Amino acid sequence: MVRACRGRSFTLAGQSLLAHMAEWPVQQHYTLTVKRRPDREPRQAQVVLRFGRVELKVPKRVTSARQSLPVQVVEGWEPSPPADEEPVH
Repeated sequence: MVRACRGRSFTLAGQSLLAHMAEWPVQQHYTLTVKRRPDREPRQAQVVLRFGRVELKVPKRVTSARQSLPVQVVEGWEPSPPADEEPVH
């Protein structure tokens, strides 16, 4: 499993992973409990999921005979967070 929070990976077409996934349909909606932190009270977040398969370019710094890397990806995020809260992503 790899966490891709900044979308630095690119598809074979040169699109960022996060931009590519944004084109996929939402597959699931669910409620997530966001735990309390020193700067935030606990709350319920309405989260949506997208998932699918994509082929990523192998990074230039990696020496490999492979041109691409097939991966399964899942993205979960909160489309409508409270006004004073950072969205779950």
